[in-house]
Amino acid sequence: MLRMPYHHGDLRAALIEAATSLVSAHGSEGFSLRQAAALVGVAPSACYKHFANRSELLAEVARVGFSRLAGAMENALRGSSGSTAALEAIALAYVEFALQDPARFQVMFGPHGAGSSRPDTGTGPNGKTSYQIFRQVLDDLQTDGIFRPGAREQAELPLWAAMHGLAGILISRAMPEPDQVAVGPAVLQVVRCTLSGLLRGR
Repeated sequence: MLRMPYHHGDLRAALIEAATSLVSAHGSEGFSLRQAAALVGVAPSACYKHFANRSELLAEVARVGFSRLAGAMENALRGSSGSTAALEAIALAYVEFALQDPARFQVMFGPHGAGSSRPDTGTGPNGKTSYQIFRQVLDDLQTDGIFRPGAREQAELPLWAAMHGLAGILISRAMPEPDQVAVGPAVLQVVRCTLSGLLRGR
């Protein structure tokens, strides 16, 4: 693995990126804080000024990831028109984020991120978490009359599971010939089929 030399910049940020690189190579339990220090070219003692241990470092990897995901979803909303298009846009942003940074995505939803006893899901520029953005889009679908009264809550879990499940399948390469999967059409198919199934009970 190539070293990531650190030169008078933000050591905390450099360690977070080094940890993400190490997770990609060795898994979240397969590296030490000392290795992260070596990757950025500083003494281990410098790391302990920012993180007490590997768990703290990985928790910050997850928090930064959630902030970036929320930002990506916010950006996707700017180009959408209508609540249904907004749902498709944030779903695509979600899956593309996972594919672009799979190591960070896995930390985000692992024991050091959302699965921890005190998860810190960072927010985007507008101060909302990725899940709050998703819930707002569902609220807009309800306001637009897409859901029947009371159906919005029933739709929350299936739609989130569809987005997250597709992201997980693609980054784990669980699908046959995953490189041949066109991400955009796949996201639209999953979201539209899930939404269609939910609306049949109207």
